[in-house]
Amino acid sequence: MTGIKLLDLCKHYKGLPYQMAAISELEEAINKANPHILGREQAWFKTWSQVGKQASANPLPTPYQSQRDNYRDAWRTCFSSSCAMLLMTLRPGVIHSDDEYIKTVFTIGDTTNSTVQIKALQHYGVSARFKTNGNRALVQQQIDAGKPVPVGFLHHGTANAPSGGGHWLCIIGYDATGYIVHDPWGAMNVATGEYGSTFGAKQHYDYKTFEPRWMVDGPSSGWCIIA
Repeated sequence: MTGIKLLDLCKHYKGLPYQMAAISELEEAINKANPHILGREQAWFKTWSQVGKQASANPLPTPYQSQRDNYRDAWRTCFSSSCAMLLMTLRPGVIHSDDEYIKTVFTIGDTTNSTVQIKALQHYGVSARFKTNGNRALVQQQIDAGKPVPVGFLHHGTANAPSGGGHWLCIIGYDATGYIVHDPWGAMNVATGEYGSTFGAKQHYDYKTFEPRWMVDGPSSGWCIIA
């Protein structure tokens, strides 16, 4: 008798009703023969449960894009550059620079318009929403799922009294004390609102100084793009 290889069956699994019924029958047979085989303490399950942990790094391997070299409107295309970084993470190879994404944005509308950004992402196959109730837990959930988070915040003034028309960056990770971000304008002193270096890749922005700039209307009031 030739045995059935489960890996071969997995290749053809499509969640069809008869396939799910067959899996239920197999589970019942295993439980009757040896219920311990399906225990969470078993080696096979521990290997299986590591898949998600290995798939999502922290920080995420998001390509950094500077807005300073954008082909047009470099001073005001932070939103587009941040969304381009999201796109390049979720759909590697679909674009090769933020300029490609920005050209698509301007065929739809203006770079500062959230609806335009959502439509541009959809053009490349990424479903996303613009939310105004973002918070730390939501960002961490997205990062854990392998999805960077573009966020809009007030970048002028001090952290105690932020002001300005707003700026966008892309959060790519977090730790116990702050967010790890790709800031398309450069490296910011989040406490003072001043920019030093023009290279903003993998900057660490503390929760205590960044969140007052992001959640300016109180807890869970942050602007963000959630894929």
